[in-house]
Amino acid sequence: MGQRPYRIRAVLFDFDGTLTRPGSLDFPAIREALGCPPGEPILEFIEAVSDEKERARLKAVLDGFESRAAALALPAEGAEEIVHGLRRAGVLVGIVSRNSTVAIESSMKNFLGLSLDDFHVVASRDVPGRPKPAPDVIHYALESLGVEAREALVVGDHQLDVQAGCSAGSLTALLVSDGEAPGGDPAPGASLPPVRPDFEIARLSDVDRIVRLGRPLPLGKFPNDLLHEYLEGVVTDDPALIIR
Repeated sequence: MGQRPYRIRAVLFDFDGTLTRPGSLDFPAIREALGCPPGEPILEFIEAVSDEKERARLKAVLDGFESRAAALALPAEGAEEIVHGLRRAGVLVGIVSRNSTVAIESSMKNFLGLSLDDFHVVASRDVPGRPKPAPDVIHYALESLGVEAREALVVGDHQLDVQAGCSAGSLTALLVSDGEAPGGDPAPGASLPPVRPDFEIARLSDVDRIVRLGRPLPLGKFPNDLLHEYLEGVVTDDPALIIR
């Protein structure tokens, strides 16, 4: 967990596998259709194709897979609640994704209480710059919001989200499932040592706690839930302590 003092003005969410439930995209099938070798990142493989017509064809194949997956995508548990809760707290929210804008728009139709209008910025792979793990999309979103990198939290389910946020100078939170981040398209430079996130979270609702710990406490008594959290780890056999 990050130790430096912070205050979060914006939270940037990865989309596929973070705001949506993981598993909608069949990456092995996509690679087979594209002729992309196992272990090679799909977007970077396509961009490396020199023939313009072939590159356009491969992009169309990828768009088709994404469109079909987007139609079946379901909201992740707590996704709608955390976005609305952050907005009520005055925190800016955005999406930073390697997905296309069209795919994101299609997936959002399956959210009952959330739409793209609830996000202050949506930065897909269609915006200028390199996709994650490069920090370009993070910089694009932060510039649109007028927020400094150190005032933002990047939340994602993949190491590339952590790499992008860290490279941009933002705090990062890695969403893990059963102690391990879900699989997916490998990050460029995946053979490099992984970047440690500032926070590891088991559910999206944990983002609220991270944001709260970086905001001034309200006047009055220390909030009971935070007090419980801090005292829960205290172990003592001091006989002077009447109630543990």
